[in-house]
Amino acid sequence: FDADTTVAVLMKHVNEPVPDIRQIQSDIPETLIRIVEKALEKDKNKRYQSAIQLAVALKTLNLNVQPAEVDEAAKKTVASFRMADYESERAKTDESIRRQAVPAPVAPVSATKSSSSMPILIGVGAVVLLAIIGLVAFLAFSLGSSSDGEPGVVETTSQPTAEQAQVTNGSQEETGQATATNSGESGTEATQDTSQVAQVAEEGPAVDPNLPSSVGMIQIPGNAYSVGVLTADRDHAAAQQVDLESFWLDQYETTNAQYAEFLADTGGTHPESWIGGNIPADQESFPVMGVTWDEAAAYCAWAKKRLPTEAEWEVAARGSEGRLFPWGDNFRAVELPRSGTYKVGGKATNQSPFGVFDMAGNVWEWVDEPYAPLADTNYRVLRGGSNDFLKDMAYRLQGEPTQPTMIASAGIRCAADEVNIVRKQTQLAENIYLEDTFDDPGSGWPILAEGTYLFGYHPPDYYHVEVSNPEDFTAVSRPPNFTDVTVESDVQVDHTTTEEGDFRYGLVLRRTSANEYYAFTISSRSSTWSVLKSSADGLEVLDEGQVSTLQGFAPLGFTPSTSDNLRVDASGDNFEFVINNEIVSR
Repeated sequence: FDADTTVAVLMKHVNEPVPDIRQIQSDIPETLIRIVEKALEKDKNKRYQSAIQLAVALKTLNLNVQPAEVDEAAKKTVASFRMADYESERAKTDESIRRQAVPAPVAPVSATKSSSSMPILIGVGAVVLLAIIGLVAFLAFSLGSSSDGEPGVVETTSQPTAEQAQVTNGSQEETGQATATNSGESGTEATQDTSQVAQVAEEGPAVDPNLPSSVGMIQIPGNAYSVGVLTADRDHAAAQQVDLESFWLDQYETTNAQYAEFLADTGGTHPESWIGGNIPADQESFPVMGVTWDEAAAYCAWAKKRLPTEAEWEVAARGSEGRLFPWGDNFRAVELPRSGTYKVGGKATNQSPFGVFDMAGNVWEWVDEPYAPLADTNYRVLRGGSNDFLKDMAYRLQGEPTQPTMIASAGIRCAADEVNIVRKQTQLAENIYLEDTFDDPGSGWPILAEGTYLFGYHPPDYYHVEVSNPEDFTAVSRPPNFTDVTVESDVQVDHTTTEEGDFRYGLVLRRTSANEYYAFTISSRSSTWSVLKSSADGLEVLDEGQVSTLQGFAPLGFTPSTSDNLRVDASGDNFEFVINNEIVSR
C-alpha cells in the first residue's frame, strides 16, 4: 500500500482489499497467486491456520524459476533470511518480551529439489514479493524437515533484570546462548547450540514477536453470553445470545502518552485537544480522546492488537450476569465526575466483573463488528458513554466515524485473540522482616522457623502473620502501636482473573518512611497465599504458595463486608493498593 503517512498505510491495511500481486509481476502462476491471496486474507478465519497448512500448499508448486537477471538482494537464498535476525529486529520494539522463536538448524537450500527439501522460488519479481514468499517457504521448510516437527526455542542474548518483564514459562534461569552463523555463502550451514534449544524448549511455548504481551490486558473467558436488552429501542439491541471465543482486552483505556508514542512512530495527526500537538499538562495518564474510528483501528494495529467486537466489549463490561453497569445495576452506586476525564484506573469502583476499568464513563470507546444491524451501513459504534453523558453498558451510539460530535469524546481500548504471557520477574524470599523498625524484641518474640513470614513489631504491641510452611499457618493480631509501620487491617484483595467470586483476604503493613506496602494475602477459593511488596519501583510478588486450611485467619476478623478501608486489587498482572477507594500505589 502507498500513502503519505504510516497511519494512512495502516488504515489501508485495515480497510482496503489486498492489491493484485500481478501488478508487480504479471507472469506469476495462478496457483501461487491463490496461495498468497489466502495468506493475506482480511478475515483471519479464511487464512491458513498454521505454517503446516502453508507448507502443504507450497509443496503443490513445482516451480524452478530462473530469472534472467537478479539483483544482489534477490541472490540470497531462503537460508539467508535468518529468522533469528528477523525476530531480533522485531524484538527491539518491545523490550518486555525477552525470548524469541527461531527455526531448528537447516541444511543449505538451493533451487535444486532434493529428498529433504522443497522447491524454492527465487527472484520472481520485486524484492518485497521475494521476501514474503521466501519467508513463508523457509518456515514451511523448517517445519517439514524437522525430525520431531517442533521448532527450536532459544533465549535472546540479553538477560532480563528483576525490573524487566519476562515470560513465565519456568523458574530455571538460562545462562547459555544459542548461536547461528552464516559466512554469507548460500551453501553454508547454520549452526546452533542444540543443548540450549532443548533446555528452553522444555519450559513452554515460544514468544511470537507478532503478538502483544499480556501486560496490561485481561483475559475474558470464552463462553455463551447474553447481550442486548429485553425491550429493544433505537439505542439498544434486542437481547440475544452470543458465543465468544476467549480473548484479551486492555485493562485500561489507551492513554495520551501511549497515543503520543504511536504518533511519534507513525507520523499521524494529533487530537485537536492537544494544543500545539502537545498532551495537555499533567494528562499523560488520562485517556486519549478525539480520535476517529480509523485512527483507533490504526493504533490497535500498530500495537499488534485490534478493536474489540461490539459483543466482546459488552461482555467484558457487563460480565456473565448481564449487569447494566460494570459495578451492578444501580448507576448511583458509583460516583463519577460529571464532566471531563480522569486518570485511567483512577476510580477503583469503576471496574467490571472481569477487572476491566473505566468501561462506564471517562471516554466513549470505538468497537468493531456490530452484533446488530446499524441505521446506516457507513456508521460505526461507540460504547460506554463519557462522564458528561453516562449510559448503560448496552447503549449503542451510532454515527459517522469522522463526525466531530461523534469523535469529540471518543477513545480507544484494544483487544487481541492471542498474547505472549508476560509478567514481572519475581524474587523469592525466605523471610520478610521490617528490621529497621524493630526495637529489641526481647524474650517474648515468637520463635519462627526458616521460611516464616513475619509482619509486625515486638510484644506486647505487635501485629503479625506467621507462615511456618505451606501446609499450615497462624495469624495473630494485637492492637498496633508502631512508629514507622502502620497496620491497614480489614483488607479485601480482589483477584477476578482466576475464578469469578475468588476474593483474597489479608494483612497490609505500610512503611511510611520508605512509602512501601507489604501484604500477606490468602485466597478464599484456591487456598493460595501471596506475599506482596509495593513501592515506587512497582510491585513484587515476593513469594506464594498453597495452604490447606484458612482457620488461622479468624482472629483478624476478615469478612467479605470489610472491604471499604483498604483493598489490594490483584487483577491480571497489575496490583493496586487502594485506601478509601483511592489508588495509592500501582
